Amino acid sequence: MFNFIKNGFGKGKGKGSRKCCENQQCTGKGMGKNCCTLNDLNTGCKALIRRHHGWGAVRQRLLDLGFVPGSLVDVIRSAPLKDPIQLKIGNDHISIRREEAAQIEVEPVA
Repeated sequence: MFNFIKNGFGKGKGKGSRKCCENQQCTGKGMGKNCCTLNDLNTGCKALIRRHHGWGAVRQRLLDLGFVPGSLVDVIRSAPLKDPIQLKIGNDHISIRREEAAQIEVEPVA
């Protein structure tokens, strides 16, 4: 009945063998060597928000929701088709589109 658990589906590779950021060589404008976007993080990873690359109403809405520089973000899960992603900031669980997550520069925390 639950063969996917026996086969290893649904299980992580373990903390030691996976990278939080899929794009380790981020080359975005103004990004440091340890930075990537919120969109690049894998499930279970934590990161600090460094800055926003968005503008307008979407940027303001994300700031109002708690996506402010210096905040710790935890990636809870990703939808099956990779959009949206569920994040935890403080005590709040928030789901955002990948398009909006790609505008937030983060630094993975070990």
